Amino acid sequence: MRVSGIILAGGLSSRMGTDKALLPLGEANVIQTIASELARAVDDVRIAVGKEYKKEYAELGYRQAADVYPGGGPLAGLHAGLTAHRGANSSGVGGWSLSVPCDTPLVRSELFKVLIQYAEEQENSGYQAIVPVIEGQTHPLIAMYHDCVIPVLEQQLETGKRRVMDFLFQIRVRYITAHELAAEAGVPWTTSEISEMFTNMNQMEDYERIKERCRL
Repeated sequence: MRVSGIILAGGLSSRMGTDKALLPLGEANVIQTIASELARAVDDVRIAVGKEYKKEYAELGYRQAADVYPGGGPLAGLHAGLTAHRGANSSGVGGWSLSVPCDTPLVRSELFKVLIQYAEEQENSGYQAIVPVIEGQTHPLIAMYHDCVIPVLEQQLETGKRRVMDFLFQIRVRYITAHELAAEAGVPWTTSEISEMFTNMNQMEDYERIKERCRL
């Protein structure tokens, strides 16, 4: 099964005060760290960049997807990425994409591979998304989506509905728990270890904690 990757990087980083995707992390920066992990699991990577292309991201070597619905938040980024990947698929056969926000540098390729493996096993189930639920919290931005959801995304965005959870209510979702992720991976991941991979950065304090966690 061919799977594409979408890095959601169209936010304004208003609470951070600077583009959080470009903050340094060791010898790379945050988005490079995420892209490197994602590239190990998927066939190609595209960065959803918001309303306009970004020179800083172009230097990473990955194609960019600009929003068709500027100002539509993460749903607009997901739509841009899914639409771009579908347009690039010459076979005309629908496919899956794995989305990840640009501010989750502790996420690892092993998690991505488990989500992809689970989507493969559910291929004939009729599910349109595979979404993790960790310690009671739904994580719809680190998730698998089939491009058949594009019309639903368009309907939501055209009517000004930007809440991701509202979108999930409109499609068939298979929610997967930390226990199921660990079982699928075949490794003794604890819930806290899995939860850590979903840690995101909204403020500078979050970034400093992640740097300390990585000992960078």
